[in-house]
Amino acid sequence: MAGAASLGAQETGAAGRRAARDLDRAERFFASGDLGSATSLFRRAVQSDPGSSAGYLGLARTYRARGDLREAEAVLESGRRRVPGSFELTRALLELRIERGEGDRAQQELPELLRRFPERSELRRLAAELAQEAGRFSEALAAHRAVLDLEARGRSVRDEDLAAARALAPALVLLLGDRDPVARCGATPVRRALCARGR
Repeated sequence: MAGAASLGAQETGAAGRRAARDLDRAERFFASGDLGSATSLFRRAVQSDPGSSAGYLGLARTYRARGDLREAEAVLESGRRRVPGSFELTRALLELRIERGEGDRAQQELPELLRRFPERSELRRLAAELAQEAGRFSEALAAHRAVLDLEARGRSVRDEDLAAARALAPALVLLLGDRDPVARCGATPVRRALCARGR
């Protein structure tokens, strides 16, 4: 029994090493513009190690570069089923849907994703951008404030997300004026904090 487990671990390790070599070569082919070779190697990496998000991300990227957004979406959806905890696959799929003009579909998925990944500033920024494009400025402001709140609590926030929140939150406050829900909550810091979080 122990021998079988050891053999399984060796096979898994060999598959992971093979996938890593294929990923490295695929990245080099992609960088040189050889999308055919990159596609083949990314596909082989996925077959060797279907539990790793890197192969799916690379394969989807090659399809996007070739203009085949439908196939890129299918790859990302497959990857998300195989690696459900991967934030990178989730983000790539949302970005692709927005690129395909499916912002409404991405918007529908965001509440569940924000529950699963509440401290990912890039999701908060994406929520702000989608809300702002749809003219839902209060929602956009709340999403930017959530990024600022993450930073204030010492959480990891991407520089570009923080810069966008710092630039756009004050502009949205001016735009909304007395329609800003936080401004209507009262002057105490506790009430304003609760209101900013929608309570």
